[in-house]
Amino acid sequence: MDKPTKQELAGGNVYAGRGPNIPDNVDHIIAEIYLKDKKAPAKEIMDKVHNTLLEYGLQLRSGWPGLSAIQQRLTKIRAKDKKMGDGPLDWPWSLVSLPQYPISPEAIPFVLKVWARALLENKPITIREALWVGRLYPIFKAFALGELGESSKVGEMETPLTLSASSFQAKLNHILTSLPTDLSDVDALWAFASTLAIQEKILGLEYPDTREGILSYWLNDAEVYGILPEGEPSASELSTRISQEFRAVYEKSKQRKEAHHERPHSQER
Repeated sequence: MDKPTKQELAGGNVYAGRGPNIPDNVDHIIAEIYLKDKKAPAKEIMDKVHNTLLEYGLQLRSGWPGLSAIQQRLTKIRAKDKKMGDGPLDWPWSLVSLPQYPISPEAIPFVLKVWARALLENKPITIREALWVGRLYPIFKAFALGELGESSKVGEMETPLTLSASSFQAKLNHILTSLPTDLSDVDALWAFASTLAIQEKILGLEYPDTREGILSYWLNDAEVYGILPEGEPSASELSTRISQEFRAVYEKSKQRKEAHHERPHSQER
């Protein structure tokens, strides 16, 4: 691998030369970012890919992957996306869709919470996303029940002196119904459902059949796991171990590639 330039070492995303091969995990990250905003230019998608890889500790070198590599991947992703098109699962969700695409009655309040939040943002959730909310909502119920165990005041039905009556009532409603009332919780449920809906559409083409191929999805799973009440192992510990394995896999891949290039030279001697 070529040595990074001084500008790269300073943190600039300027790398445009040959770097490590882009593994399937990174291809999936590129596809997720593209599908969330299909009109975004390649440079903007590249910056978001870099930020995601840095967040997970997966960027093998500064500025990797470069713009030309991103553009090549986007060409292939757009071709696949065009071939698949938007089916019924990608249409906006409504209660009227339930006869054809049923969702558990217990999940409907959670779906409506996310639906209302998304509608205010002018980004209506799709049927596919609503189905994922219906699968994920028990995690947020567990989160609310975890809060119940931490709040003895609520258990005693006494209004804490530090909270107003209205905010206490909202907190109590959240715990008793297990419904998210804080917008950040609703946004988290929406984000997880949206990510998994996108992954479902991508994985509809080919499901990763190896441990290496599913590593990036496990990172998302670790984030969802982190919503549950704190326990062992922690979500951060899981994410760290998965990131370390990701890097180890592609360090071995790099070594095999270098060994392959050196072999002809040794045979010539």
